[in-house]
Amino acid sequence: MRQSHEWFDHDEAANERRYFRARKFGKEWQIQTTLKTEPDWHRPDPVPLEILEALRKQLENKYARRRVPWNHLVTVDRLVVAAGGVAKHVDEKEV
Repeated sequence: MRQSHEWFDHDEAANERRYFRARKFGKEWQIQTTLKTEPDWHRPDPVPLEILEALRKQLENKYARRRVPWNHLVTVDRLVVAAGGVAKHVDEKEV
């Protein structure tokens, strides 16, 4: 299964595309971002809730097409909750 996920969105402040990259390495997610005109990728610390929710949406779409395992959704959902968001997915082991 693919361990790296990329997507983009329009950055209103910079008025250009912002690219995002999320990689799962072991049990940790590493998230990077860059603008179209910037050559270097940057890691936001802490990762904003909006980016985590966008990652969760990307993974939900890929899970629907059977391209990522369920535990990817659960781990990202935990990150969303830790950042102040609302949980959408429950790990069956915790129920």
